[in-house]
Amino acid sequence: MKFQKIEITGWRQFSNIEIEFHPKVTIITGANGAGKSTILKLLSKHFGWHQIFLSTPYLSKDKGSFLYKSFFTPVASLKSEQSYSQNVLGNIFYTDTNSSQICFFEQPNQAQFDLQIHNQRHVDGLHINSHRPVPNYQRLQNIPTNPMDASQAFQNYFQETLSLFNNGHSGYSPIYRMKEAIVSMAAFGPGNQFVQPNEKIEKQFNDFKEILKNILPKDLGFKDLSIRIPDIVLETETGEFLLDAASGGIMSIIDLAWQIFLYSHNKEEFVVTLDEPENHLHPSMQRSLLNNFVNAFPKAQFIVVTHSPFIVSSIRDSNVYALKYEISKGEQQQSKKVTSYKLDLDQKAATANEILRDILGVPVTLPQWADDDLQEICKKFTVSELTPEGIANLREQLSNSGLSEFYPEALNHIIGRRI
Repeated sequence: MKFQKIEITGWRQFSNIEIEFHPKVTIITGANGAGKSTILKLLSKHFGWHQIFLSTPYLSKDKGSFLYKSFFTPVASLKSEQSYSQNVLGNIFYTDTNSSQICFFEQPNQAQFDLQIHNQRHVDGLHINSHRPVPNYQRLQNIPTNPMDASQAFQNYFQETLSLFNNGHSGYSPIYRMKEAIVSMAAFGPGNQFVQPNEKIEKQFNDFKEILKNILPKDLGFKDLSIRIPDIVLETETGEFLLDAASGGIMSIIDLAWQIFLYSHNKEEFVVTLDEPENHLHPSMQRSLLNNFVNAFPKAQFIVVTHSPFIVSSIRDSNVYALKYEISKGEQQQSKKVTSYKLDLDQKAATANEILRDILGVPVTLPQWADDDLQEICKKFTVSELTPEGIANLREQLSNSGLSEFYPEALNHIIGRRI
């Protein structure tokens, strides 16, 4: 069972959202506040993530007190305080041809509310939040005497992650649980002359190391995980260092791989909802991340939310959607609402600058200071002054400001101003 499509109409910032999920990779992008993470919240409910939504307070003239509404609707357009008490917001469709309704019950006196998915189908999957665990050295206190397999290791890691998300803390970090499981696998998997080997656990340990070889940056040159109790050392062609000392980007990739690897065991197919995988990653890692993970986990359906133009264009065989604001005319006033647009192959193959400008809505991809200097230089020229001498003068001023490479942009700006 996987996801096939989601539809949401007329709720919060959404005007009309319709996203068909690719069997392998679906990428959703757009500006902050466009509702990308909201879509993941709805899907991740299938995996045990019950993330609360917040309503907006407004002053009720009838009651003389503040009430809450879950629609981004002008208060003046609400016919009564019961108008939106119970709503069907949209539908989720599954690959078995069944569907479920996305519903909620408005509680005017509550700032928090949750959504209900009626007739929710069972979907195997995991949600990976946008916040990655920060490496913080914790010395292993003990090795579990019960050999830890992938299923138990995943539950331990998941519970720590969920606890941190809900502002709880057991005293141990998710990375500590990762180290605990890796050491347990290494100790009880191969065994020794006194400890009977466990072939299943040994295979899981070796399989994870093979995953790391395939997904970590090639220039790092990963070689092995060395267990030096109570520590784990990454052996690479660039040197040896503690797992806890890995950079934010390397640890982010290891963290993603660990969760998906553990969850994937004994699964014929499953879903991974992934929020902002680009966090902590160098652009070169962003370009290759999804390809590496799709190859490493071919049974997974990835649904990814991102701001990165490098991730947007990274997978040819995928569905990519942009959530864009548009002016919507309502009964009372105009408002900006979000609509989904599917990108074609040409748009996915665009450069990072083109994606930033045309899809993510960044009007200028220059640094702000460079754009300001460019505008000041262009103000000094008119189209009639673009003689050979004038062009030479323009080039000289751009060069003096360190903006020589933006000569085409300067010409376009001067000519466009005339038009």
